[in-house]
Amino acid sequence: MKKADIVKTMKNRNIRDYTYAIMFFIVSTFFAFFVIRPVLSIAITIQRESQDLEKINAVYEKNITKVLELQSQIERIRPQKFLLDEALPSQPKVDAVIADIQRAGVQTNVPINSLVISPIDIKSPEEKKSDADLFVKANLKVASSFDNIEAFMRAVAQQRRVKSVKNVVMNLGKDSEESIQLSLEIELDSFYLNQDVLQ
Repeated sequence: MKKADIVKTMKNRNIRDYTYAIMFFIVSTFFAFFVIRPVLSIAITIQRESQDLEKINAVYEKNITKVLELQSQIERIRPQKFLLDEALPSQPKVDAVIADIQRAGVQTNVPINSLVISPIDIKSPEEKKSDADLFVKANLKVASSFDNIEAFMRAVAQQRRVKSVKNVVMNLGKDSEESIQLSLEIELDSFYLNQDVLQ
């Protein structure tokens, strides 16, 4: 084809329109493939990340709300922490166990004939104590009327220090012809909370 024929053909309106359409399609395809497609994929990725971040944010807000609720509960309980320390002290506090038992005896008019505290094995901090080591064992003998003994047992049970009665041996005797004397041998465990076990 000669140059004149090509120029003449190019001047044809239909060919010119098709040429523009083809060129526009090629440029649009190039632009769509190399510009619009990456931008759309970035936009979709950002939107997905935004949704994920919203979910994570909701979980964080929920957990923060729970932590704040727990903190407010702890703040309400904090003034009464001494009750827990008295119920489960961090040390055996044998003198407090003896004082509690004697106080219960005085309050209820029950004489304590014998009070024996089992030896406590004091271990170094490196040696962890087992759960079996977390109590002070007291063996006591008391003698009084049934009502007084019952009041004594209630008084011991109502004290703040956590205690457990392991064994009770009861003997009946007569104080006089009208009154019956009740003798008890009580094995009592008084618990404490060893901080070394918790660590």
